[in-house]
Amino acid sequence: GYSLVGQAAAEALKPIAKGPIGEYPREFMLDVYDVTLQPYEYVEYKYHLEQGATLMYSWKASAPLLQDFHGEREGGATDGGPAEESFDKQDRREATGSLTAPFAGIHGWYWENPTGTPITVRLTSSGFYGSAVEIRSDRTRHPRALKPIDVLASPQGKPAATER
Repeated sequence: GYSLVGQAAAEALKPIAKGPIGEYPREFMLDVYDVTLQPYEYVEYKYHLEQGATLMYSWKASAPLLQDFHGEREGGATDGGPAEESFDKQDRREATGSLTAPFAGIHGWYWENPTGTPITVRLTSSGFYGSAVEIRSDRTRHPRALKPIDVLASPQGKPAATER
């Protein structure tokens, strides 16, 4: 399930198409996610995106792992499409690219360590997402705090004062 707070924030991030430009009502978010997968452990890490919203990403692992970059439709398969849809499913060590969400819901990665030694993964992303969630091997869901661009742009790591 999605939290109403996350949903409200995400709904505010539906792009308004103006030719090749998608305009959004607020700035994009930034995220850096680090995880160490123990032998045979998996994790899913996903962002809530409205249909048409953009996500830019780059991730790298310390060794090749099983990965599935996919999306889950909000509310299941209510629009006639499948409840889940894979965009890229292959063993990888890294990937860099962008996603324009084909439907509203959570979009992200399933990473699984197929080896007997720990593997670390670092994901860096920016995009017009409203929330993020980590889903662990034990099926627990952990919401993640996200940062707006003005926090990163400030030398103290605090929101920059708006100039008048």
